[in-house]
Amino acid sequence: MSDHEDAQLEEVYSHLAHTYMLISHACRSLPVPIALPVSKEAADFGVLIDAVGRVTEIIEEVPIPEMVQGELMGSCLCWLAATSCVSVHAQDPKVFHLMAAVASLLNADDFIGDVLRWVSDQD
Repeated sequence: MSDHEDAQLEEVYSHLAHTYMLISHACRSLPVPIALPVSKEAADFGVLIDAVGRVTEIIEEVPIPEMVQGELMGSCLCWLAATSCVSVHAQDPKVFHLMAAVASLLNADDFIGDVLRWVSDQD
């Protein structure tokens, strides 16, 4: 990979970590908190993927408005889609895989921003 491609991949990894932290913060702030592993403590990225996947399985049980459930679900699914794009990129390095990851992360950020605004309005 070229230096430019390495830099792009590093940016995507950084964005994945940032969005994961936002999802984790939102989950901890719910009326019934959902604890996710701290990204720095997870030796295996698969642990983070499994944790976010688990949120999608249990979110409907959390007593919050359906709209907020949907936004949290959307953020988690977009984050998971981004991880899939990065995984595909590792096997077949094409710039559009990274572009798809970034697009998914931007959507995840929009969704989680709405969740965080709802959480802050509850205080």
